[in-house]
Amino acid sequence: MGWKDTLRKASWRGAEFYWTDANTTFDPMVVVHKYPQRRGGWSEDLGLGPDEFEVVGYVLGADYMVARDALIKAIKEGGPGTLVHPTMGEKTVVLKPPARIQESTREGGMARFTLVFVEEGENRYPTETAISATAAADAVDAAQVAVAEDFDRNFDTGGLDLLESDAAQALLNVAGVISESMGALRHVMRTVEGVILTTSAIGAGPLDLIRDARSLAARLAALFGGLASGGSGTASSSLSALSLISGGIGAIKTTSASARQDTNRAALDLLVRRSAAIGAAAVAASAGYSSRDDAIAARDHAVKLLDAARIDDGATGKVFAALTDLRAATVRALTDKAGTLASVRLIEMAESMPSVLLAYRELGDATRAAELVARNRARIWHPLFVPAGATIEVLND
Repeated sequence: MGWKDTLRKASWRGAEFYWTDANTTFDPMVVVHKYPQRRGGWSEDLGLGPDEFEVVGYVLGADYMVARDALIKAIKEGGPGTLVHPTMGEKTVVLKPPARIQESTREGGMARFTLVFVEEGENRYPTETAISATAAADAVDAAQVAVAEDFDRNFDTGGLDLLESDAAQALLNVAGVISESMGALRHVMRTVEGVILTTSAIGAGPLDLIRDARSLAARLAALFGGLASGGSGTASSSLSALSLISGGIGAIKTTSASARQDTNRAALDLLVRRSAAIGAAAVAASAGYSSRDDAIAARDHAVKLLDAARIDDGATGKVFAALTDLRAATVRALTDKAGTLASVRLIEMAESMPSVLLAYRELGDATRAAELVARNRARIWHPLFVPAGATIEVLND
């Protein structure tokens, strides 16, 4: 068998070509150390670098453009690929730029090229894994624990017989604030009075909860965090409700005043504010979004509440650290999620038209008319009539 019989048909990513020359470069990595005013030096062997394969080739024939276009497509495809080297066999390589193809009227029906490939090695360094959503959930849990511990330290249950009336009124006031704020979410959950105060829901009345500060903190955390399972359709309304709740419990009318009562009211107020902010982060990080703009808006909303809980409310120690970690995890999770979504484009309607026509004109797909109407419910009252003068949102795919 002669040497010609061992040659292989050359190709790059399956695009075949003829060849005239093939040059292989090996790269021993040797560093020569030299010193001023000293003759000679010493060499340091750092191992072998990647091999390089230069192939000079051409495509030929009456229909050479077909083969040329196939090769161009293979050249433009990113990442490593398989080179069938005519003398070296199959190699996993990356094309080294630039790649040039030459055509000339002197050589009709032919395209020449020179391609240089670099051997693809193994990435032995750590690679980043997308765990931002899990990190956000873990940060929510850690923040809830820190807030509950802080509330337990600052809420005084000693001598409770003197404070029962005020404590019960405070807890009822909390329930009233939350219930009023979540009025739009009654299709998702029961009223807060039912969640916090009924024995069927928690097995304890308000005074029983007052006697167990940790239990009260846990119930509020579960209540606000439970909104995260309401689905993407309720994310915006959930965040709006939590924003109102984060304003705190407000003034509590009592018949007596004492330092202990004031301390407990302040502790309960902080618990509500912080729990609402943590709940907002949980809702924002776990919800699904139809556009990048929606995800960014939810991120900014949650961050605003967390900043208020961290800074405006004077959080310190473990609470401040936990809320700061939660803020960072929420920003990362929502930013990662936003990067996978389409952005919103605004259209000023110069004339009225059916939503089917608008979907076909702007999205190239008339079957997406229902999606367009659903996104613009406040501006499109009927699918057959998108009014002139309206500003319509479409997803910029």
